[in-house]
Amino acid sequence: MIVAHRPINRTRPARGIAVGDRRLLILISRRAIAIARINRTLVHRIDRLRARDLLRMGEALATLVIEQLPSATRHVLIDLDPTEDPCHGQQELELFNGFYGTHCYLPLMIYVTGDDGRQRAVGAVLRPGNASTTKGACQVVRRLVALVRAHCPQAQITLRGDSGFGIDEVIRCCEALGLGYVLGLAKNE
Repeated sequence: MIVAHRPINRTRPARGIAVGDRRLLILISRRAIAIARINRTLVHRIDRLRARDLLRMGEALATLVIEQLPSATRHVLIDLDPTEDPCHGQQELELFNGFYGTHCYLPLMIYVTGDDGRQRAVGAVLRPGNASTTKGACQVVRRLVALVRAHCPQAQITLRGDSGFGIDEVIRCCEALGLGYVLGLAKNE
């Protein structure tokens, strides 16, 4: 659960991650979510945040997830997965996707897995339904690799993706960043 709000008491700001003049409160445990009581006057609608604030929030969440990796992690696997999210009715950016045969969003889901074998969701990038599989992938991977290397500098990083990512642009990005990669290849017909 994520709540963005403006701090009321400037002398004692709310605990959380600063995002502009707002604070991002992250309640991770189910118990914390169950007992959280948030005054409605504090809640600020997420859709009013600027794009750079949303990027900072996403990076702050990714940092929290990556910090869960043991610092002695020797290998990190980054998974990229475009996921169809069907839409019903006319929604902004809901477009027809020929591969899935439906009107949808095509969010890019990003996961990391460390030596402990536990897969952790790092983030999601909402994209229109007609977005190419790789749209935004290299930018996300660059940011994520920097965060992983800051936390686990000795870790070997591998990128894994399906055949939609087995293109020259993604391969060049991996090689430029010094990543290993396991990418599917589209079949020849």
